[in-house]
Amino acid sequence: MIIKISLLMVMIVALISFTGCDEETPDRDRIPQLKDALYKLQVAVKSTEISAIDSLLSSDIDDYEQSSDSLLSFVSRDATGFEFVQFGKAEMFYTKTLARIDCFIIGSIPEEEIAVTLTFKLDDERWLLKHFELGHQSMIPVETE
Repeated sequence: MIIKISLLMVMIVALISFTGCDEETPDRDRIPQLKDALYKLQVAVKSTEISAIDSLLSSDIDDYEQSSDSLLSFVSRDATGFEFVQFGKAEMFYTKTLARIDCFIIGSIPEEEIAVTLTFKLDDERWLLKHFELGHQSMIPVETE
């Protein structure tokens, strides 16, 4: 009787394990790629070169009525004397084709860190910025396509 119950338990655990495996886990190699995409965006924004920023934007950004100009305006906060220094304290959440990075815009005024969510889309093995917004969004799920 104990053997039958143990065997039944093993079969139930195996069945649960197999039913949860129908979707592959995203590749962990994406993490360094996302860090690199964020760094490249940071360098481009800091340089204020529109063409450099444009090369890191997905065409989907137009759907949100955003652009390199609006990104520069979003991070610079010139009216308050705030000068962009970097994106910091990043937390990354990703699927196979979409990623969300919750981070802070860190500027020349150390007390003023601005929470921002950056959404990236994988496009031909490159992570491109799809959308940006103030604040950190709910943990999961990453938005769907």
